[in-house]
Amino acid sequence: IVCLDEIFVENTGFGFDPCKDTVKIEPANGAKAEIDVSVNGQINSIKVTDCGSGFTALPEISINTETGYNAILLPIMKFHRPGEIDVPKGTSVIQVVDCVGNVV
Repeated sequence: IVCLDEIFVENTGFGFDPCKDTVKIEPANGAKAEIDVSVNGQINSIKVTDCGSGFTALPEISINTETGYNAILLPIMKFHRPGEIDVPKGTSVIQVVDCVGNVV
C-alpha cells in the first residue's frame, strides 16, 4: 500500500502566510499536511498529519495561497504490506520488487 511519508521542501519560496495558506495534495487519497512558515514568509517545513493510502502515482503538492511564490515541494512515498496498516476496502495494492545487484 503506497502512502505519503513526507514532503521535501526543495525551494522555500517567499511571501507565504501561515494563518491563511494551506497545503493542497492532488490526488489526496486521504492525505493531509500542515505548513510551517518562518517570520519572513519562507516555508520551513511541511508536516504530513495523515499519510493517506492507495496512491498509484506521485501526488502533486502545492500551496493554496494569494501571496506566496516559488515554493517547490516534492512528495516522498512509503510502502506498506497490506497487513501492516488499516486501509479502506478497495485500496489499490501495487507490487514492489526490491532487487540487489545486477538483474539480467
